[in-house]
Amino acid sequence: MVQFYRPLQAEIASPTLASAASTVSDTKLVRAVNGTTTAHKVFLISPTLDDSATMTIAGGDTVLIPKEATTKVYAANAGVLLTSVTHPRG
Repeated sequence: MVQFYRPLQAEIASPTLASAASTVSDTKLVRAVNGTTTAHKVFLISPTLDDSATMTIAGGDTVLIPKEATTKVYAANAGVLLTSVTHPRG
């Protein structure tokens, strides 16, 4: 079954510092694309900048990350692109 997602904003290059982390327009579902050939770590942090979760995205991989609207996201490399998307339909 094919699943469809609708982007809700233009993609942004991931911030690379916790102090610059983004809520990605306060979305609850982030599509993260690692546009590089190297694996990079993605960090989810609370509004107070405490690390709350991490994951590694393989080079060229795409993942959907559910989160709270106030949770911020940043990555180890700006080659990770982020956008808010709708929940899948299909």
